[in-house]
Amino acid sequence: MKLKLPARRLGPDEEDFATAFAFSDDGKRLAVGYWSGAAEVWSTRRLALVKRLPADPGDAADQIVSLAFSADGRVLVGGSRDSGVFMWNVAAGKFVRSFARKSLAGHAHVACVAVSRDGKLVAGGQAQHAWSSGDIGPEQSIEVWDAASGKLRLTLRGHRAGVRALTFSPDDRWLVSASYDGTIRYWDRDTGKEVARFAAAPDRRWAVVTPGGFFADSGKGDDLVDVTRGLKAYPVTRFRDAIARPELIDALLKGDPQGRYARAAESLDLAKLWDRVTSAAGGAKPAH
Repeated sequence: MKLKLPARRLGPDEEDFATAFAFSDDGKRLAVGYWSGAAEVWSTRRLALVKRLPADPGDAADQIVSLAFSADGRVLVGGSRDSGVFMWNVAAGKFVRSFARKSLAGHAHVACVAVSRDGKLVAGGQAQHAWSSGDIGPEQSIEVWDAASGKLRLTLRGHRAGVRALTFSPDDRWLVSASYDGTIRYWDRDTGKEVARFAAAPDRRWAVVTPGGFFADSGKGDDLVDVTRGLKAYPVTRFRDAIARPELIDALLKGDPQGRYARAAESLDLAKLWDRVTSAAGGAKPAH
């Protein structure tokens, strides 16, 4: 299906450039963000303009580079190029507030945004504009704000490159992020702790690892995971019988209601496992 919106002029020069878009969960609305910092919401069924949403009335008005609706479609949030994250009340057609970001790099933008399904949290992931001589370093943090107060709740760090996509899990338990570093990470929305990390490779190979020491893979992902200690590393094949536990990871991502993952992680002694495996296996390879 193709959707073509009528051409309009919102302002002089580049201010009328459409720079971002997002569909509502039900597919009935399309949001369009503009260079000027303003946004619009359109009906995808009638190709009719529903609401015009003004730019931040303060000094933070800035080009919109990412957009996301809340689950109920009542709220729209937008990530900006050089400022923070903006929030609008769609029904009222009003700007609500800005969420100020703390960027470590000089040329980073809010590349992706998300609203928790209960509407209580707003998240924004940062990435560099481009790799150039003007950039002073990569930015890869995720910031989570309280939607009602605008206060910063959490700053999530761990990705090794810019964050390109964000979403909350259907049960609202996890914040899930995807990065240019090639990983997808699951974060506890309340504590900000990373609970699982996913990576994929060609030929349908994939692996998931957890901070507790367990992993699951496609059965062909041995080269994706090493077990390391200090500067030494062993291939995961030597540890597979002890730590390849897909059923525990499945339980973890479902909230671990019976505590199976928690009990197993508590009883797993990785230091002893390392000593037992390495003493029987010979030399380890340098970690990478």
